[in-house]
Amino acid sequence: MQDEIYDYFVQHGHFAGTLHHVPRRLHDLVTWCVWALLLCLPLLYYATSILISSSLTTKLAVSAAIAIGQTHTHTPFHQHGRCNSGISPKIRNFSWKFWKSPGI
Repeated sequence: MQDEIYDYFVQHGHFAGTLHHVPRRLHDLVTWCVWALLLCLPLLYYATSILISSSLTTKLAVSAAIAIGQTHTHTPFHQHGRCNSGISPKIRNFSWKFWKSPGI
């Protein structure tokens, strides 16, 4: 039963049954933006105050960390051996039985 459900999902990209679309609302966007401001502004204030009052060594270390982080995040997604769904082909081709617990 579980193999059939999983195989249908792999073939069609969704589970069998009626697809429900939940419309986006402005309230969700406003809530997300408010929480982002509440959490990010103090963090940015703290980070800038540390960078302004820090030594040259700390500033160089932070700049190097940012530069290294930028080079690692801009590699194309397909070079990592993943498909569009983000699932590795090795994992995707595994049998579903491998993931079932013994009690099921």
